Amino acid sequence: TPVREALLRLQGEGLVSREKGWVVESTDPSNMDAIFESRIAIEGYATRLAATRVTDADITELAALVDEMARFEQMNRAQLNQLNRTFHRRIIEMAGNPFFLEMHEKTLFYYWNMRLPVIFTKDQTQEANDQHKVILSALAEHRADAAEEAAREHVRTTHRIVKDALEGF
Repeated sequence: TPVREALLRLQGEGLVSREKGWVVESTDPSNMDAIFESRIAIEGYATRLAATRVTDADITELAALVDEMARFEQMNRAQLNQLNRTFHRRIIEMAGNPFFLEMHEKTLFYYWNMRLPVIFTKDQTQEANDQHKVILSALAEHRADAAEEAAREHVRTTHRIVKDALEGF
């Protein structure tokens, strides 16, 4: 019963459909701009709130993730993606708003469900890591405006990278 209820909820949200069984719906690539606009809004404001609520222990945890991501050349892409997801999820959690977390997870589902053939270059990955440091610094100093703008710029950068990569296809 709980699985059936979960599937019905996902169907109501347009994430799965029922044909000869349950099928995960693919995300239309034309929705990419809307997905990133949503991420900019959610992650930006959540990072603003996190800057006002973050603890020293939170900063230590985020700094460890940033340090680990700095060694990206020594890990596979899946490991780096997991660290990146954890970094962003923790910031959303630090905002203290469970609705932001739910909305963030939904935008990520749509993003990953597009199965975009985008691999970040070494320079792009380094840029993302540098942006993580800026976000971390603003959070550590409880600078809400700077934290929000750094998070927004980080998502805008990812959006540009994905958009540029897709123009080649």
